[in-house]
Amino acid sequence: MHDLRARAASLRPHWPLAVPVALSAVLSSWALSTAGWGNEYYSAAVRSMSESWHAFWYGSLDSVGFVTVDKPPFTLWVQALAARVFGFSQMTLLVPQVLAGVATVVLVYATLVRRWGRVAATVGALALAVAPISVIVNHSNNTDAILTLMMTATVWAGVRAAETGRWHWIVAAGCCFGAAFTSKMLAAAPVLPAMLLAVAVAAPLAWRKRAVFVTGGAAVAVATGLLWFTAVDLTAETDRPYVGSSATNSAFQLAFERNGVSQVEGDTGTGGPGGRPTVQPGQGQQPGQGLPPGPPPGQGLPPLGPPNGQGQLPGQGQLPGEGQLPPQGQGQLPGQGQGQGPGGGQHGFAGGEAGALRLFNAELGTQIGWLVVPALAGVLGAAVALRRRVLRDPVVLAATTWFVLGGAAYSITEGIVHPYYVASIVPPLALLIGVGAGVVRDRWQARATLPALGVAIAVAGAVSWVIARRSTWDIASALAVLTVVGGLLFAGVASAAPAAFRRIPPTAIAAATLAVLVVPFAWTVGSLKAGFNANIPYAEPVAGIGMAGGGPGDTSADDDVLAFLLEHRGETTWMAAAPSARIAAPFIIETGEPVIALGGFSGSDPILTVDGFDAMVANGDVRYVHLGSQQGQGGPGGQGGGPGGQGGLTNHITSTCTPVADVSASLYDCG
Repeated sequence: MHDLRARAASLRPHWPLAVPVALSAVLSSWALSTAGWGNEYYSAAVRSMSESWHAFWYGSLDSVGFVTVDKPPFTLWVQALAARVFGFSQMTLLVPQVLAGVATVVLVYATLVRRWGRVAATVGALALAVAPISVIVNHSNNTDAILTLMMTATVWAGVRAAETGRWHWIVAAGCCFGAAFTSKMLAAAPVLPAMLLAVAVAAPLAWRKRAVFVTGGAAVAVATGLLWFTAVDLTAETDRPYVGSSATNSAFQLAFERNGVSQVEGDTGTGGPGGRPTVQPGQGQQPGQGLPPGPPPGQGLPPLGPPNGQGQLPGQGQLPGEGQLPPQGQGQLPGQGQGQGPGGGQHGFAGGEAGALRLFNAELGTQIGWLVVPALAGVLGAAVALRRRVLRDPVVLAATTWFVLGGAAYSITEGIVHPYYVASIVPPLALLIGVGAGVVRDRWQARATLPALGVAIAVAGAVSWVIARRSTWDIASALAVLTVVGGLLFAGVASAAPAAFRRIPPTAIAAATLAVLVVPFAWTVGSLKAGFNANIPYAEPVAGIGMAGGGPGDTSADDDVLAFLLEHRGETTWMAAAPSARIAAPFIIETGEPVIALGGFSGSDPILTVDGFDAMVANGDVRYVHLGSQQGQGGPGGQGGGPGGQGGLTNHITSTCTPVADVSASLYDCG
């Protein structure tokens, strides 16, 4: 009892943390029940993983284990465990994301509070709690909320390692990075050098011990980060699913080529023939030869229509993995007609053209650009306040390095950069904004501090106005103008009459830094009120625009096809096969039964040959195939739309299998 009282007493000074935590919880759970199944591609995988430990380990789309999703499974593990405990539902998919968002806010506070004080920690936590893209991402079952949590945990543990020089902290930091890497691969990479640099510079150890300390942390990070990938690639291909969206059935190829070099260069195709053996009866699937390469997922892939106009996922039914299909005529900007954003991309779908100012453009600026100038002001303030000592402050070093590396990576990437990707670099901006508040709190009596604060607020407001004026939501522009005027007035009074501030508590003065959060907070609230898309998260306070890619709703499969399959499946291993996850996912979500996605996410993975498919049919593994609509017209059997493209597997199915015409023109009996 005494220990509990002592612990409660130690936590009492941190009561301000309750404000950003409560705000984050409210914003991140706002209208959560309207999110539907979010990203059905991952929702289907979670249901499969919750019913099979084999599927759980590999992150398989179906419970038998034909093909994995296009990401490593750490985030899906969290959701699948929740589904095992509480049952599979929309809330078991989304509540873990909300909790991850709130936990990230807590970690930002914990990272700042020891070195920069409670005011800095509270302001930094508030900056993250109201950041538009962070709040919207917490409404989605994509990988980014938990990725961001584990990246922030890496820095938090790394800062503690730098402060104490204790091994358990550097090991914890390495393990957190491993979890982040197993969530979204190289998207986690910027945080590792940031953490290691902070430890290398600031750890209170002799240089030789410090070198060993940093090397040990790096080794733990690499080992835990590559553990799952190594285990997958060392497993015989007949004993595991095909690695979805890879060209060579390799987890390493997926991580470092497909979602690494190729993503940066803008070449994210799954590649051509793999030259691997076909499936043998009774064995797992093997990618075979003779399949010409399909188009890169998400880049010019023709739409795969739902069966008989039914069974579509919410909105247009796009399943956004690393290669999401662009929305068809949804979410267009007023006056544009085709929904084209800057750089020719779909508004809310892609990040615009690569370049140095990408984080401020109409796509990414409204998600994260508001916070960049205040964060830079925080770095400058720390440099002035600490002078040379700033180079030994682990929080400033880690946050600055994390943002610079992450921001640079997203700025130069030529492949698709969905706006919600930048959620992973919001925490370092929040940390640096908190540092700026800490500088004001500690040095508010210095002659230049308050005028500099006013100027920083005005500049941040001016940048916010530049970003906001590209939108049709005039409220943001008006608030940005008020921020500029308020900042200039503050700077003027602080310069002309500094004595006016002497009786104001320094905490209240430091709280003036919150002025830079007025516009992003309003943008967040406006976006939630206008409606959000849990499939492709995007913050936009204009009704319809934030829904680019289709709005939330209930997934449904073709009822007639579903009833027929459940009645006539027999003893087959898979209830049915479909050209892609786009068509398979609704059936998996509704029934939990395994459905093969023959070509993986988009239908272009080189998994099966014609002979391999025929062997599976002969072995009794699968009998029925549901192709969806638009076959031969850019659909599954059309030009590159399905496995193998023209003359590929879907054409073989339509020419050799029997249509079940009384149920659906897209359903075939291959038995």
